[in-house]
Amino acid sequence: MPRHFEGQRLVTHYREISRGRWECQARAVLGAGSDGRRREPRRTFTGNKSECADQARTWYEALLVAPEPDLLGRQEQTLKTYLETWLASKKSTVKLTTWKRYDSLIRTSIEPELGDVRLCDLSRGHVERYIAASHDELSTRIKDAKVSTKTVRNRLGVLSSAMRKAEKDGLIASNPVEDVDLPKRQRPQLVVMREEDATALLDAVEGSDIATLVWTALHTGARLGELLALRWRDVDLNAGTVHIARTVVEDKSSGDAWYYFTSPKSGRTRTLELDPETVRRLKAHKSTVAADRLQVGAAWKSLDLVFPNTYQQRQVAPGTPLRPTTATRIFRRIADGADLQGVRFHDLRHAHATFALRAGQNPLIVSRRLGHADVQTTLSIYAHVLPGDDKGAAVAVADAIQKARAAR
Repeated sequence: MPRHFEGQRLVTHYREISRGRWECQARAVLGAGSDGRRREPRRTFTGNKSECADQARTWYEALLVAPEPDLLGRQEQTLKTYLETWLASKKSTVKLTTWKRYDSLIRTSIEPELGDVRLCDLSRGHVERYIAASHDELSTRIKDAKVSTKTVRNRLGVLSSAMRKAEKDGLIASNPVEDVDLPKRQRPQLVVMREEDATALLDAVEGSDIATLVWTALHTGARLGELLALRWRDVDLNAGTVHIARTVVEDKSSGDAWYYFTSPKSGRTRTLELDPETVRRLKAHKSTVAADRLQVGAAWKSLDLVFPNTYQQRQVAPGTPLRPTTATRIFRRIADGADLQGVRFHDLRHAHATFALRAGQNPLIVSRRLGHADVQTTLSIYAHVLPGDDKGAAVAVADAIQKARAAR
């Protein structure tokens, strides 16, 4: 008669083999495998008794979370195992920044909540409970705030993408994420600067280390990372253009590995026309950077950057990119001092778009300057600032019809 399974457990037997030195024979009772056979791996540890106990416990706990080898690639594998395989397959198909976002969402949220569920058992109920738990979760960025709807949607987007692959491979019958109602998208309210706010900000930043950076951001609409990755070879001061070809990403590593360059957010490059005053300021800035390089000497790391770090800061060599967080911190201090509390560096981009659209510029041109994927993205963000006169539109239509009728 087969032995009754009493649950997963660690069984240990100790034997003192010399004074103060012990041998621990450990057996992990894990239950039946996919082939119906009992899984009871054994291992022997030596050391003092406490060390043996710790080593046996660590070994056993690792076995509990490790996938059964013959379940890899099968529907009985845990979601954690499948997501790790899926994530590895995505590394060569998406941008590094995208892959790292996938990895973070899976590792910090999806796996802890759903990782132990078998792939074939994942249901709509599991996903709905996960959504509810996510909405109750506290944000790690904003004190006393809940996780944003955008973050929850991002988590579900990654999970759904992995489940679509599992469905395509025949591991599951359908994607359970597609059966749930996603949280409604909530677009954050833009901080729309007025022209007089922009003037006050430019006055406040004048003479600071980021004066030209702020001016260029406001007059081009380029993202902070794009400007910090800009090289002089990308700037044609004679033609009055800048070519946005990459962006800098701040990593958590130390030394020179704290940053890397990648393609812009949309994945496409773009060339922006400059106004004469911006060209003049960039020419002056180029001379300033050249003087800084001469003063620093051999310690300068030549990357041809337009907005390099010029200080001998810890773990940031002069000539390498200015840290985005450093630029943001300096900007916020100056903006607060100019009574523009709450204005972020990124709001300079919004200001550029807002001023251009209010001035009657073609939304398609503005969209191209911003590097949006399409003009619909621009219109959805800035529709409320487009110049509009409902009565004027009615009169214009009526006049057009009247002219056509009169011409008959």
